[in-house]
Amino acid sequence: MKKKSYNWLLDYDKVIEWITQYKSNRTQKAYLLGFNEFCEVADITPVELLEQTPEQSEKLLKSILDKLSVKHNYPRLAKIQQSVNSYLRYYGKKISVSTDEYKDEFGRYVKLPEEERVYGWLLEYDEIYIWINNYTSKATRESYLGHMNAFLKRGEINPKELLELSDNEVLMKYTLVKQDFLQNETYSSARGIYKVVKSFFEAHRRVIPFSRQDKVPKRYKRIAEQHIPTKEEIYKMADNAGTLRNRAVILCLFQSGVRSNCIRRWNYGLVKDSLYPKLKVPVRLRINKDFDTKLIGQVAYYYTFLQDEAAEALKTYIDWRKETEGWDPKDDDILFVSESFYDVIVDKKRLYPVAINRIIKQSAKDILSTRLAVKCKPNNHIPYNPIEAEAAKQVVFPLLVKIVLPIIRKEAATIIDPTKSVM
Repeated sequence: MKKKSYNWLLDYDKVIEWITQYKSNRTQKAYLLGFNEFCEVADITPVELLEQTPEQSEKLLKSILDKLSVKHNYPRLAKIQQSVNSYLRYYGKKISVSTDEYKDEFGRYVKLPEEERVYGWLLEYDEIYIWINNYTSKATRESYLGHMNAFLKRGEINPKELLELSDNEVLMKYTLVKQDFLQNETYSSARGIYKVVKSFFEAHRRVIPFSRQDKVPKRYKRIAEQHIPTKEEIYKMADNAGTLRNRAVILCLFQSGVRSNCIRRWNYGLVKDSLYPKLKVPVRLRINKDFDTKLIGQVAYYYTFLQDEAAEALKTYIDWRKETEGWDPKDDDILFVSESFYDVIVDKKRLYPVAINRIIKQSAKDILSTRLAVKCKPNNHIPYNPIEAEAAKQVVFPLLVKIVLPIIRKEAATIIDPTKSVM
């Protein structure tokens, strides 16, 4: 029973009754994808699964997880296990199958080496090594190899044969696979194969003439109502942040106007001379490409500033880390780190952008009367974050005119006052 999509599951009333208990479309889709993969590998239908005893279902699920563990990432196995457990539990059948054996001593899923994963066969080809070694990020490598594996398996071709195709043959192969993905897989998978095919050929000094129709545009979440918080509301959010770190993150985002992906890269050396031994306000921050990757290929650096509230919140957070953690900061040490159990024990880890967005959302809860649309893009060009938008309106735009432009002109001797007219 080979099913490419979970749509066939919706032919069963039992599945519809079970999945509609979840109101989130994202949860429904995740559970259906996991349940579909289980049914496909086990060669069983939802009705047949319910006809089994709990012992039989438990044994079957365990065998499927063991079978898939040799080629799947473990978080995906967890989703399969959770979906089957949820389905059976909804109909009064309890089983005790977990994925704890795939976790380390700290409760984190252990990742298999690249060679042992489902896309491990790709690494036998020199053509793949030439391409993928252009990327050093583990997350990027995993994503690109996964999409390339899906593309080649669906296209029934190997990397060497792919390079031997003419441009028109590549476009035809890509179009067929893309259409198949759009019909049977997630939208993001279709976008992924476009990026990997394009970058694969570019790594081999070939430019495939993709047209606008070949590209898969990014979808943005539509939010009916947006709200840009006022200055007073942002200070209330900071007071409601819950921890010293979260308070410092919110105030620094607001007063500096930097992106979330920039603030997570801030290190001790960036601020130490302004915070110690005595607080110097405004705190002047020299942001270069090491902190803001959007500067690569643009300008060398720019300046932004922190006023009293953000500077004091940041200093309080740093002092707290020194006192409670015995932190002896070096210049390259990240300022804002994860507070999870695992990261505290093993190694301090900088925040992910999604964690910063979560901090903003949680802090806005019960403060704002409307939903805070942290991760929404009203158009295809400007990433939208309400705190960044408010900061940009009050601080960043005049600073860019007065500070970044002098940098482009080899920088003036002094920083021009950003509060004065630029005309």
